[in-house]
Amino acid sequence: MSVTASQFTFESLASPPNGISKQTLDDIMLQGTPPAIADLLGYEFRGWNLNRATELTGTRKFKKGFFGQQDKGFAWGYNIPIRRSAFHEPWISKPSDQNPKRYFFFKVFPPTKAPGSKYPNSLVIDYHKWGEYFFLNPVGYTVDYLVYPDPTNRNLILGKSYLEAGPVRPFLGYFVLERRNPSNYERSSHFLNRRELRTVEAFADVFIDGEEEILPAETIKWNIDRHLERIQSSRTRSLHIILFLVEHVLPRVSFLPSLLPFSRMSKTRRKRFIERRIRSPRNRGALRDLARVRTLFIAGYYGDPRTYNSINFVPVTERPKYQSSELTPLPPKEIKLHEPSSDTLECEICVIGSGAAGAVVAFSAAAQNRDVILLEEGSYIPSKAFSHDEIEMTTKLYKEGGLQSTVDMDMSILQGKCLGGSTVINNAICFRLNDPELTEENGTPILERWRGLGAEIDELDLEAAYRRVENKINVTPLLKAQDPRVPPIDGNNARVFLGGWEQIRREEGELGEGHKLASWKYGLFRKNYDRCLGCGYCAYGCPYGRKMSMLETYIPNAADLGARVIADCHAIGIEYQDGQARAVRCEMRDGRKLLVKAQKIVLSCGAIGSSVLLMKSGITKNVGSRFSFNAGTPLLALMPDKLNGYDGVQMAAYVDGLDYMLETLLGPPLAFAVTVPGWFNKHFQRMRRYDHFANGGVLIGTESNGSVNRSKLKRSILGPVSYEMTTGDLGKLKRGMAMLARTWFAAGAEAVYPATFGDVELTAERFASRPDEILPYLDEVIRRPEDLTLSSAHPQGGNPMSNKPSSGVVDSSFRVHGFQNLFVCDASVFPTTIRINPQLTIMAMADYFSRLGGL
Repeated sequence: MSVTASQFTFESLASPPNGISKQTLDDIMLQGTPPAIADLLGYEFRGWNLNRATELTGTRKFKKGFFGQQDKGFAWGYNIPIRRSAFHEPWISKPSDQNPKRYFFFKVFPPTKAPGSKYPNSLVIDYHKWGEYFFLNPVGYTVDYLVYPDPTNRNLILGKSYLEAGPVRPFLGYFVLERRNPSNYERSSHFLNRRELRTVEAFADVFIDGEEEILPAETIKWNIDRHLERIQSSRTRSLHIILFLVEHVLPRVSFLPSLLPFSRMSKTRRKRFIERRIRSPRNRGALRDLARVRTLFIAGYYGDPRTYNSINFVPVTERPKYQSSELTPLPPKEIKLHEPSSDTLECEICVIGSGAAGAVVAFSAAAQNRDVILLEEGSYIPSKAFSHDEIEMTTKLYKEGGLQSTVDMDMSILQGKCLGGSTVINNAICFRLNDPELTEENGTPILERWRGLGAEIDELDLEAAYRRVENKINVTPLLKAQDPRVPPIDGNNARVFLGGWEQIRREEGELGEGHKLASWKYGLFRKNYDRCLGCGYCAYGCPYGRKMSMLETYIPNAADLGARVIADCHAIGIEYQDGQARAVRCEMRDGRKLLVKAQKIVLSCGAIGSSVLLMKSGITKNVGSRFSFNAGTPLLALMPDKLNGYDGVQMAAYVDGLDYMLETLLGPPLAFAVTVPGWFNKHFQRMRRYDHFANGGVLIGTESNGSVNRSKLKRSILGPVSYEMTTGDLGKLKRGMAMLARTWFAAGAEAVYPATFGDVELTAERFASRPDEILPYLDEVIRRPEDLTLSSAHPQGGNPMSNKPSSGVVDSSFRVHGFQNLFVCDASVFPTTIRINPQLTIMAMADYFSRLGGL
């Protein structure tokens, strides 16, 4: 019997005796149309299994519901058991329609995300992706395929189910779905399982401890779950282990063991447990890493705008200094991406990475009329898509959603993962190598030090490159880079800091010792802005188009000159033979493979990415060596009067302390809350005085004793870099902290809080008049690097430049030793750290490289 698509109904498909054969059903699966995820989200469907054996299990009648977020490209779903009844009787949920049981959860995604899909034109349901099923549970291996039998009827779906537990994939049966009603299920995300959600809610119930809590623990729980689901990082998996330890293991091995899991303890006992087993300063190793879960709860609470009023934070659009017209974005620089029409492309020059180096190289090559392809692993997110949502922007713009860290988790490594790279999310600080007193090893200038290591950089040519780049990206003194219609954008945080520094200089001069500080440079930064508004959200992309990142300058200019820009394209290996690079093997975000054949290949993937790509390609000599950082730690200062320090650029002023840099830094609520020390009510009360805080950081250039890990498993689970801060670097950091604390006290601070693991408070009563006691006290409370919160947005090295093949990866022409046409140009070629914010130097080095003649 022939049946047309328009004749399909829920009843006709559910009743094979009416004449629809198994062959016809299979033809529908092969020829049908995949449902759109958006058509499923927020709805429940009644379902009927065609396999009569399901009568025995009581699952012939069922319901399926779908939930998730519209922009994720996938959804989650669940099943609801139905009371046994005949087909034509109502679908009544168990135990009731008012309180249905939801179980057998699953993930829904397009077939491009399911390699080996039996039905490439179907939507895929995979129960194994939920992650809660015990490995012997057959439900966890069930995979369903969904199609519209009639593309004009989006209420009707045909499904086919398999058990996919290995090479043999037995057929389980067909089923039919019909849309019935909107779902009242409030959940919109999935990362944590039901047991973990209980743990998180119980933790939140005691962590946010204040008399006027704005968000209940249940809301914090769902905020955390949504945040974790957005993050694309294998490191989030370790949270499952951490939460299991908190819930089941640590309560039973504590000093006063509990027979109850964490979530079933009383509130008083839960708080005491956290104090003794997680936040205690005596904890080391794994237990100390457990304490880092506090960041999740801070994000779940202060990442929610509903908390802003309670901490006296005024959102940008509500600040009286702005007129609505002033917040109008500049005309966007639209970039037309290239969509590969085949699985193989050819070009003269392939540049991998679109950040500070790659964008400059691609533009320079295109300006020379070369055929250029620019590859970027991250997505293209135009400035008009940026927002002031800290969590959303962090997960969209940062590598691993901001979770990237060293193996020991003692230092977070912040890097951009989007078209434009880290230039999109940095603070636009522009230093030349000769701007500060930039020296190493008893006054040896950086480039001279590099020459001693075999890297020959022509200083005059580099200076010319600086000038070209500065002109291109509009590098300007801070207050000249602002929109003339708004008040000064440096903000009170910077003004208090520089006022404190001037006071110290005066005090030193009165003692006849002013010469100690006279040579220290200080002031406001130069930045690559165009009419900046000073909103304070530089680290999350500029929605007003005022930051002259690669997204606004070099990349659109390169595209206009004919460069093919391909985003969402992950380079997975370099093909080469006899010292000649041939092609780049890539994988697109949608799963497609792409081969880019090129006459010359330039790696500009960043200090970590370029090293990893070489390793994955089998090029390993010296790769990953001499890795270093600009490492930093913050110090908060509580001031007696309101500052509203967040109202201005995040980073505005600096003092160059010769072997360390002091820089102002005050971010929006979530970024600030993470730096505030303390737990429970103490943290809550400090956040209530957010508008009274100043903040700054100490930045040092570390020794080159780190390395990029060669083990893929180690990189995936623990982190990409192995590094342990040396005693000498820790000493520099503490000297900088002592000077910054002294600066805050000179500015009138009541108390200073270093970002230590234990809660450390330096009071004005004790230290303001006795600044010489600050460093000895810090030596006492900071014994190890892990006693501090450390971060770096400036990884360097990994592919050090040297003309000596025995110690370098690239020579002074940026060419990889042993290759004719393979180059590396980014911060990974720095033989040592340069200590200053490296953005401008990376761009200048890329411009310099582009004119050496190698391209």
